[in-house]
Amino acid sequence: HWMVPAATLVLQFPFFIVSVLIEWPITRGLVPEAPGRRIVGAVLLGNALTYGLLMALALIKFLAEYRMI
Repeated sequence: HWMVPAATLVLQFPFFIVSVLIEWPITRGLVPEAPGRRIVGAVLLGNALTYGLLMALALIKFLAEYRMI
């Protein structure tokens, strides 16, 4: 059904934000000697790559449902 990949695409944005907000303080606590900007950058990059891949897969599935690809 088309709603599952569509919902996956829409929900990626709030999940991304919440994931960053959860992982950032945990990582800062685990690596207190690392500069704060570096931790934020690493957490953002890791989540951007992960959620970008999930969004690409959901988009491919969504387009495949309508035989657009």
